[in-house]
Amino acid sequence: MRIVPVLVMLLSIVGIGCRWACGADTMVRGSTLENPELISGSWESDQFDSVVGLHIKLMTTVAGAPSSLVGVNQFFNHAEIQVYQREGPKRILGDGNWFEYDSGVQWTGRHIIIEHAAIAATPAIQLNLIFDPEHSTWKGHLRRGTFDHDVTLIRPHAKTGIARSAFVGTWYRATLMNNCLHIVQTGEGTLSGWSDDLVTPGRIRYANGIKRPTETIEEYGSIALVQIASPTTLFLELKAFSAMCCSITSGLQLPAGMGAAKHSQAGIQRLDEWRRVEGTSCVKDASRSN
Repeated sequence: MRIVPVLVMLLSIVGIGCRWACGADTMVRGSTLENPELISGSWESDQFDSVVGLHIKLMTTVAGAPSSLVGVNQFFNHAEIQVYQREGPKRILGDGNWFEYDSGVQWTGRHIIIEHAAIAATPAIQLNLIFDPEHSTWKGHLRRGTFDHDVTLIRPHAKTGIARSAFVGTWYRATLMNNCLHIVQTGEGTLSGWSDDLVTPGRIRYANGIKRPTETIEEYGSIALVQIASPTTLFLELKAFSAMCCSITSGLQLPAGMGAAKHSQAGIQRLDEWRRVEGTSCVKDASRSN
């Protein structure tokens, strides 16, 4: 006669443990986030009639006013995730749906779940993807409107047989913000990308009486529109499709036979040097003396 109460008690304990484990595994503000550039930006599949993808924008915080980000703990602060579907090689306004970390998104850092019912002109979206850091892929199921398939999402890249653009890669320039640019190739003669703000206020001289910030915000994965103007010149629109004010237009020139690119912007006479960096991170470059 005591079996039922005992079972109820055991199930309650299991339930409490499950809730605790799930809560402990959830990406929460203030939890350490290592190498945010490894998961931020665009991930997509071109194995279907249209290209489907995921774009991740991350914000982290760093204690104090760092002069270097190398070896410095970054803490998760916020995420915006876009589920998109494009018919052509370029991103356009309205080709996706944005979700915020604390509104409709379940995310552990390696596991993203989104459940969104169709509302008005917004398609139904169901997403359940797991990140594989060893192979740099997101695998799982993705539904957006009539698209409903198992998918493997990888970084955008040109298909076999298409020549790789000389602009593809990661670039850094010595400015306070918008200083890291990731350029990917989406087709023959078409590029895309995203930018990071790697902020190191500890390297700035402050006037007497001006206090350094007690916390610094870093940002990864802002959408960049990339247009090829010539074989050696790009037009860039950084922070494109942003709901927070204005995008930043600029130009990037790649001199033939050189490893650096030139940056120019309307109203600015001085040219900043973009230099290609190894790998996919500008953290080391943003922490060096320039």
